[in-house]
Amino acid sequence: MTSSRVQSLRDWRSYRSEKGRYIYMLENHIGCDISFSVGAENAKGTVHAHKFILISRSSVFEEMFSGEKSPQTIEVSEIPVESFKTFMRFLYTGENHVTSGNILHIHYLARKFRVQELARECATWLLRTINHGNVCAILEHARQYGEEFLFQKCLNFVFSHGRQILLSTKFDELSQQSVALVLKSDYLAVSENVVYEAILRWSTHQCRIRKLEPTGSNKRDVCGPLINLIRFPIMDPRYFSSKVSTDDLLNESEKVEIFQYITSSSGARPIPKGFIVKNRMTNFSFA
Repeated sequence: MTSSRVQSLRDWRSYRSEKGRYIYMLENHIGCDISFSVGAENAKGTVHAHKFILISRSSVFEEMFSGEKSPQTIEVSEIPVESFKTFMRFLYTGENHVTSGNILHIHYLARKFRVQELARECATWLLRTINHGNVCAILEHARQYGEEFLFQKCLNFVFSHGRQILLSTKFDELSQQSVALVLKSDYLAVSENVVYEAILRWSTHQCRIRKLEPTGSNKRDVCGPLINLIRFPIMDPRYFSSKVSTDDLLNESEKVEIFQYITSSSGARPIPKGFIVKNRMTNFSFA
């Protein structure tokens, strides 16, 4: 065998497809001219890439690299290294290797860098895979990044499976804004006792995050306007008397007003100020 033939076999270009050559260059840092510092401080890594590939897939990268002060290193601290590598692989090959573990990271990157094809694929993937275990995370993600259709689908799922979702610790991880959007709806198919227990647990979790003692006063502070979205006036009187009235989430004046409303006949009883007295709907379905 001639030396030129041996050299040809050893040359990585000779036996790879165009896509394969790009991936080889990416993984072996051949000719790279841009670097990304990726991940949190305790798990940081560097990913090298080629500007011309990134520009071909993203208008954001084109804007970044076209100016006189084009960066040599870009910080992406909010995403794990492996998820970022999966994103890079899509830019180089068009292959989407999302999993349940990285989908929210990949969708975030696709939105951040305006890779529209990937963003659409991720949104479709998320829509297909909504379940009890992930709906809260997807709902929060969709709200933050303006995915209105996905967000509404998540809300509808929560409304239809209210008890299971509110009893899950995943509910505790929702933001106050997302919890408010869930609680204010008439379509949340769950008893108000369950709503109250969920908010007690959610507020305790929020106190821990903020390093506060989970006292009634502190829990009320972290709840803010959520307190008035709990429909205390439609609660079972026995539950209100035995549970709510012994907690410190409501002040004494509110407890008295609500208890009088609950236990009075349905005549000219005064409506407790600031609280909703309308029953939630239970007989409905979302297409």
